[in-house]
Amino acid sequence: MAFQQGNPDDYWPFTIARSDGQGYANLDHFPLDPNLVSDSAQSERWLVIVAGHLQHQIGPRQDKRQFILSEFPHGYELRCAPRNSTQRDYYLYGHPAGAKAHYRTPGEFAPHALWLMSASRDNSDCFCELCPKYKEKVKQERSKVQLAPPQQNSQPRGPAPTSRPAPTASKSPAPSQTPAQTPTQTRSSQYQQQQQKQQQQQQQQQQQQQQQQQQQQQQQQQQQQIYQSQQPQQTQLFPAGTTGWTNVFRVGELVWYNHTAWRLGVVLAITPTADTHPGMPDAEYQFTLGPLGHALLGEQPNVVKNCQSMRPFLTFSVPGVNGDDFKDKTFDQVNWQALIAAHLSRAPNAANRESRRQQLGLEASKMGARAINDAFSTLDLRGQRATPDGSRVIQSYGGIYLGAELVRVGDPIRVASTPSSGPGANDTGEADANVVMVVADIQVVTASSAAVEGSAASSRAALYFQGTLYHAVRHPTGPGISHPAHAIDPAAGGLPAAFVEEMATRNAIERDGSARWSWVQLLPKTAEAMDTTAASGAPDVRPSAMVHRAEPDVHGRFYVTERLMGAINAALLQSWTERGLLEEAPAYLNNRGHSGAVGDGGTGSGAAGSAGGASGHQATVVGNRKPSRKATLGQAVAVDFHAPEGVVEN
Repeated sequence: MAFQQGNPDDYWPFTIARSDGQGYANLDHFPLDPNLVSDSAQSERWLVIVAGHLQHQIGPRQDKRQFILSEFPHGYELRCAPRNSTQRDYYLYGHPAGAKAHYRTPGEFAPHALWLMSASRDNSDCFCELCPKYKEKVKQERSKVQLAPPQQNSQPRGPAPTSRPAPTASKSPAPSQTPAQTPTQTRSSQYQQQQQKQQQQQQQQQQQQQQQQQQQQQQQQQQQQIYQSQQPQQTQLFPAGTTGWTNVFRVGELVWYNHTAWRLGVVLAITPTADTHPGMPDAEYQFTLGPLGHALLGEQPNVVKNCQSMRPFLTFSVPGVNGDDFKDKTFDQVNWQALIAAHLSRAPNAANRESRRQQLGLEASKMGARAINDAFSTLDLRGQRATPDGSRVIQSYGGIYLGAELVRVGDPIRVASTPSSGPGANDTGEADANVVMVVADIQVVTASSAAVEGSAASSRAALYFQGTLYHAVRHPTGPGISHPAHAIDPAAGGLPAAFVEEMATRNAIERDGSARWSWVQLLPKTAEAMDTTAASGAPDVRPSAMVHRAEPDVHGRFYVTERLMGAINAALLQSWTERGLLEEAPAYLNNRGHSGAVGDGGTGSGAAGSAGGASGHQATVVGNRKPSRKATLGQAVAVDFHAPEGVVEN
């Protein structure tokens, strides 16, 4: 999304009083031209985005104002680098790491701005990209000073004030007053005294720093407690990790992003860029992404993207890997350490090594994506119970990272029209490619400790989704015409927000006044009465409208057509709108099992719609449960993933 320059009167300015900016005289690139619209717009864009990051982190949640930094911290300067006659890149200089050090995006500078507003004075507490490098540089310089030998100067040299030896007794003779000492002995004695004094000062400084850090931590804890006590209790409108029930992207999800080419990454954070009213669309947020690869190849810098340059993972198929080193192997089966060492050792020069590193990173990202897609981890345990025979335990959860996506209870998901196996198969009648389940419960069935005999099969988790089924139907309407059986009126309430928005959009653009769209509930032909003692361990479903779908039957999240197609193909969406009829968005998505799992021969050369979700081999591993999203990502992401605030992984 291109940034639109706003009216400064629309913003509430604030200033970061503290700064470590150096105000370097000679910097790379060019200063901004205040008379150039693009420069002014970019400067304002940086100030607004950084302020948005700060507001999101430390601002009161009920405050809906849009903030802007009145200026960059003292000593920091935004400069531009013309790429061609029309395009310019912008970089922020001034960090103590040196005149060459710079931030490339507002998102990169935001963590440092947050640190400047904190009570900490230790760069180790800042998690921006430049501070760790600066800290290491300072550490190396100090070690060099401490290890340097004394200089043997012929001319006498007065000691620096900070290293002057403290006098012992008032009547003690100075070294020069002792005739028995030679000049060499005098210098040696002075040096030893200086070294002892330096060691004492260093110990005192360390003790003072430790005391200051403890005091700062106590102050921060007290301030946080005061801040939390001042905040009113609010009802959480949306689950943690999401920005709205109908928005496309969520924290922790695997996505494609455009960075000269389509690449794979994980959403690490979502930050508002404008007024943060609840339910604002994805276009009002910036997404911090961690690129996929392998941690042993070195940390890749995070990238900040908008929703127009991102796609849900299931919109493309993952291309096949290249090279015999990866054939018939999973991500964890590859000896990456040996492979990387072997490839880089054969590189004749630095440029070739970097090329090989990037190629290995590309293959690692493809294999890592498949490994992530094949796993799941659960969130927010709601309860558990044992089956009547005690052989299995059924745990209910409020959310799950299922492959690439985050699914919550209350979400609609795309599912198979009939179960792949077990009771209830074929109960819904004819197959329907656009069946959607509203999730009422997420259940994991595992063997109880008494039943586990040490075999992998007996301890593997079985995943089930429980809910009600629907599909969208276009039907005639008018006087004397009855609605389809089991049609649901959105105005009656009870339907998820995505369902309401989907029908509102379809009916708004419908040109045929005698036609209307509705959600129709699909009822099983016979009420499912799941036997909890069955060998499959499937959970019981008592209400007649409730059905279950096992892990292989779940295709992925259901997205509102307008929001999904607005992100992946806005021109096509516009043509549908002009025609007055939306097509089925799921046709432009892969199913989870068809998006490049192990054994999938997908090319990834086009949209998922071309693959139709029907080509390739459904080779997704079933029951591959991980203890957390971080464990699922493993070494495929070089940076640490932190679960969204409010999420309990269990």
